[in-house]
Amino acid sequence: MEKMETATTVRSLTPKDLAKRLGIGAKRLRMILREQAPRDIKKKRWEIPLTLAKKVEKDFKANVREREAKKQAKIKKQLEGKE
Repeated sequence: MEKMETATTVRSLTPKDLAKRLGIGAKRLRMILREQAPRDIKKKRWEIPLTLAKKVEKDFKANVREREAKKQAKIKKQLEGKE
């Protein structure tokens, strides 16, 4: 049995919505999107499909974790050098 789509079914997000979800500015998110998946020039506004939104969210969180791990390693190295 196929699921009926309703008017409230979300198919895409705006950069503002996804940026809020990630805790970053919409401008920064659009920069990330331009690198990963340029928008169709025929469209006036960004429409981010949920599949792309999930991929961007996953990649962004992995990048944040990696930067945080590097930052912690640097701090640890500095503290070991001082002791």
